Amino acid sequence: MEEGTNLIITFVGQLLNFTILFFLLSKFVFKPLFKMLEERRQKIQEGVLKEEKAEEKLNNLRELDKKLKIKNEEDRKKVLLEAQEEADKRKEKTLEELNQTKKDLLLKAEKEVADLKVKEMEKSKREIVENSISLAEKILKGNIDEKANGEIINNYLNSLNEKR
Repeated sequence: MEEGTNLIITFVGQLLNFTILFFLLSKFVFKPLFKMLEERRQKIQEGVLKEEKAEEKLNNLRELDKKLKIKNEEDRKKVLLEAQEEADKRKEKTLEELNQTKKDLLLKAEKEVADLKVKEMEKSKREIVENSISLAEKILKGNIDEKANGEIINNYLNSLNEKR
């Protein structure tokens, strides 16, 4: 029986050693190890959450960028259309002003031509009257016959043609 008692004492000693070792390991090794693993798990989880939030923000920014590009393109087209319309209006206005100026200049030129014609006609009439008076004076002074009278008239007409 001694063997059985030794066996029991050995078993109880080993059980006691195992309990002490388990207690010491759980107190000084497992607790800090589990604590460290839990902290690591939390940091990884926080990192994953931050990454998900960053990905979500990035997607939101991409959508916002896409919307802004579309809006900017629409605004650019709108501004270009307005500028084209304004240019067309200015072009039409300028053409109207040019046409009106052209009409005014044509009317002025026609009036000047008409005035010049009237002045020239008056000048021609005065010259004819003066020439007629001069011719009549020569004829009356000379009391000449018809042949001499015809020569004086022909000479006078030739001198008028030379003047022109």
